[in-house]
Amino acid sequence: MKAFPYGDGYLGLLMKYFADPENPDKHSALTQTELIVSADALSWERPFRDIDLGFWTYADPFVDDDGSLSFIVHRNKGLARIGYSYARLSGLTCEGEGSFTTPTFVLPPGDLAIDADTSNGWIAIEILDAAKAPLGGLGVSRVEGLNQDNILLYWAGFTSAELPVAECCLRISMSNAILYSIDVWREGAEEDRRRRRGS
Repeated sequence: MKAFPYGDGYLGLLMKYFADPENPDKHSALTQTELIVSADALSWERPFRDIDLGFWTYADPFVDDDGSLSFIVHRNKGLARIGYSYARLSGLTCEGEGSFTTPTFVLPPGDLAIDADTSNGWIAIEILDAAKAPLGGLGVSRVEGLNQDNILLYWAGFTSAELPVAECCLRISMSNAILYSIDVWREGAEEDRRRRRGS
């Protein structure tokens, strides 16, 4: 296992060996790499148990000049760099259509935003109260044709900070899209705010 700090926690690359049916009783070269997560580097969780990252490295990852999280890996008898947008090492992918509802959470003081790729699809987010009932008249916040972070969410022209609710959950429907994270909107995106308001 290779572990490294990431955000407020830790990530690990777990190498898994598999038996080779062609070579019984010998050390196998068949491996997969699983991404594992931890809040404290002591207790680890395995939310991506069935997903193979496709690479392994003993080297510490680093943040490159373009802000990406980069890994140096052995590939094709040489070294190669694999880079991910720092916040996009994992994401929720939906091919076709699907939906889920988040657990109830306390709304942060800032506005909600998402990091998502909806280049070939869409994401629709409905805000629900703590009892998972829709907030009347707000409809959904729909995002489509964008591939970026810090996408400000609106419901009937209102941001989450403007809604009269303290606790809520989100019903998220997706089609051919990737949702990387839900976060608090960062200041400095006034142009996006005006565009999505239609003003």
